[in-house]
Amino acid sequence: MRFSSDRKREVIERRTARLPELIDVLNDLFDAANRKLLEKTGQEWLFLGEDFEKLLDARLPEVFFVRESAVFSGLRTHLVFTIPVDLGWSNSRVALPFPVYSILDCPVYTDDLQPDQGRTVLRDLLAKRIDPDRFEPGQLDRLIVASGGHLRDLFDLVREASDRAIDEEPSPASIREGHVSGAIAKMRREVVMRLGDSPYDPDPIPWKQRAERLVSIHRRDPGSDIPDAALHSLVRIRAVQEFNGEGRFAVSPLVVDILIKEGLLLTGSSGGLLPASGS
Repeated sequence: MRFSSDRKREVIERRTARLPELIDVLNDLFDAANRKLLEKTGQEWLFLGEDFEKLLDARLPEVFFVRESAVFSGLRTHLVFTIPVDLGWSNSRVALPFPVYSILDCPVYTDDLQPDQGRTVLRDLLAKRIDPDRFEPGQLDRLIVASGGHLRDLFDLVREASDRAIDEEPSPASIREGHVSGAIAKMRREVVMRLGDSPYDPDPIPWKQRAERLVSIHRRDPGSDIPDAALHSLVRIRAVQEFNGEGRFAVSPLVVDILIKEGLLLTGSSGGLLPASGS
């Protein structure tokens, strides 16, 4: 008991005291490597960094890109990073040492909730990676709409539907409606979990406030697309999507279905998923 009462926790941060010297050494290395590459190919080195959102400690990207930003400002080389969307939409965005360019979604609905030609673009993109004929008619379109045009969600849906078909039959003739519906149901559950309140969010926004904003955006109420904490939080969890070149926001199709189920939108409201038949 005495031992327990005397325990204390210490957090020790170790920082590199000779960081400028380390940056100078790195720049000498980059300069030498660039000279050799220019001599051989006429090109220069480009360093790419990604998958930072997969780190176990979600705070590390902000430490890496904001608190230690002097490292990037001092390096003489080309750098491209895909930063987590949370960081791109946070208050720390203005402190980042480089310009931020959003990789936005490809719309599956037009502004007036009609099928958008972006669906054709997504089909063409998938055709370069998979055989679309392995899907029963209309089923690939269901996955495209369910993704809302978000590429990572689309690839996850295609992989999940394929895995379900293989689990059912080692060499399936096709990926059928049941496989696709199962993949969509799994992602819909993930969306519901993201919409809920998180005990780890330093500034939680209640579901009621989020739901009101989602309905307002879906109805295109004036001022509903002006960014604030509520809109930022919905974009971060991909409940609201932003599209290229137009500054247009829209509620993702899976979330539209959830709002209909909760009675917050009328049954049959546009902007949700295609029927199971794909018609």
